[in-house]
Amino acid sequence: MARLPDEEARVAVAHTCALIAAGWPTAVTRPNPAAYAWHLHTHYVSACTGTSTSHEQDTALTYDRLYLTIDRIATLAGTEPAAVTARLATASRRARRRAWGRPSR
Repeated sequence: MARLPDEEARVAVAHTCALIAAGWPTAVTRPNPAAYAWHLHTHYVSACTGTSTSHEQDTALTYDRLYLTIDRIATLAGTEPAAVTARLATASRRARRRAWGRPSR
């Protein structure tokens, strides 16, 4: 959402909600419906912007810009809090490397 202007972000969320509503039986039978919804949303945003992000970038976005807690991000992503912490560390390390003009690993 933070990669789109406000109005486009609202459209992206509405689109995601419409997809979930249209495929409700599929959504609720997934192992983690929240992770499924997040996947739909990030896929739509990527299609709109012509860019894609890594799990680390998505995690950093939800933590740094949306101010979600690590536990909340873990629920949203369908993963464990330890994995979220690792993704945040990777994103931070890559951001520092970019700031210093070093290639990411």
